[in-house]
This record gives sequence, structure tokens and C-alpha cells, in this order.
Amino acid sequence: MNPDYAHLLPHGLADQKLLGRLLTNEMRRQNLSFRKVAKVVGVDHHTVRTLAGGGNCSFSTGLKICIFLDLNPFEIFRDVSRENTSSPLSAHAAVEAS
Repeated sequence: MNPDYAHLLPHGLADQKLLGRLLTNEMRRQNLSFRKVAKVVGVDHHTVRTLAGGGNCSFSTGLKICIFLDLNPFEIFRDVSRENTSSPLSAHAAVEAS
């Protein structure tokens, strides 16, 4: 295990809004459509549009997008234990609300 990211695993969540912003920026940079990205990644274009708009995606789709962006998936994780220390479910709810 890479010690640089190990601290994120117990209480880490993927920041899908960040992933969506990174995807949008790359799409603009390469002048790509939702359909083109979807074809390259291997998902439905509605999924790409949802994620680019700040929505959520499945774990496997998130990994595919990270591969497309040449991004280490741990780079989109953030430690939520510092945001709310009461319980992992409370921390997850705080992320969902934001």
C-alpha cells in the first residue's frame, strides 16, 4: 500500500464533484462532446453528462473516468473524518448535503 494515500482509506470518500470538474475541464481542453467521452470511456453519454454536471456515478465509472483523465483515483479522495467525527454515516451525510 502506498503510504501517501493509506490515511484516506478508513474515512475517505471520493469527491465526485471534483471529478466532474476535472472531466469538464478536460472536455473543454480537448473540445470533446459527452458522446465522444462516453464512447472512449465505455459508458452511456447521460452518465458523462450527469458527472460533468456535478452528479454522482458508480465506483467503476469513477475509475474509468480517472483512467481517461490519467488521474490516480486517490487524488479525488478526501478525509472526511476531520469534517465530522461522530460516525462514518454522519460524515457521509455531510458530504451528500454539500
